[in-house]
Amino acid sequence: MSAIIEIQKLTKVFGGVTAVSGLDCAIKRGELLGVIGPNGSGKTTLVNLMTGFVTEEHPNGQCTVFVPTGPNVTTGFVFHLSRDNVYPVNVSADQAIRTVISCGVGSDKLIKAYSEQASQT
Repeated sequence: MSAIIEIQKLTKVFGGVTAVSGLDCAIKRGELLGVIGPNGSGKTTLVNLMTGFVTEEHPNGQCTVFVPTGPNVTTGFVFHLSRDNVYPVNVSADQAIRTVISCGVGSDKLIKAYSEQASQT
């Protein structure tokens, strides 16, 4: 069974501190994944890097993605990514915002929507 979410060599550095270093991960349909670790180990950073809003698609194949840092959805990070690395999920903006504000509660609806879309392609 192929992965519905796949991460390869994910790294995030804040200043001189590496929060996530070279993470590889694949999640298959129906599989549950838990992320555990002490405070400051990069758990929230990982979730933030995996969740964002495409704010613009550019003619050169790049996308501008806003990644909110919940629970305040008006602050966050902006990334410019290759379209190949962006997997849109067709859910309403209010459902996505509710998930960010509640720090992941309700993300099962986002994953279900993505899974249904992936199975139709």
